[in-house]
Amino acid sequence: MEYPCFEIRGFGGGLLIAVVAIVHVVIAHFAVGGGVFMAVAHTLAIRNNDALLLRYVRDHATFLILFAFVAGAVTGVGIWFTIGLVSPAATSRLIHNFVWGWAAEWCFFLIEIVAGYVYYYGFGRLPQRQHLACVWIWASSGSRSSRS
Repeated sequence: MEYPCFEIRGFGGGLLIAVVAIVHVVIAHFAVGGGVFMAVAHTLAIRNNDALLLRYVRDHATFLILFAFVAGAVTGVGIWFTIGLVSPAATSRLIHNFVWGWAAEWCFFLIEIVAGYVYYYGFGRLPQRQHLACVWIWASSGSRSSRS
């Protein structure tokens, strides 16, 4: 089957894919590293009974959820859009070759997103032990999804 090809003169499709992918990877590293940071900081705040650190963690969670989850999702879809636009045949080949790897990544990504939102909305609502478990689930699933 012949697919139509999209070309950008002077810029190139490969460079377009690279720009979108680099932005996505930088944002994704915020999500992964931020989840680990949140887990460690929240644990230290509870262990040391530090209300100031706990308030900082709560405020930082707002930024992290909005930036990493929302912008990361938009740029992730942007990668698929650009590779599908620039080279549909290569996109089809990638999907056929790596479908199970991406399925595993998406499972961990879904766990990361759910745990992150439960953690964010759990401030003042969840018992301390469950709240801490949520942030550690977020941290561990985020680091797992980046390895898939």
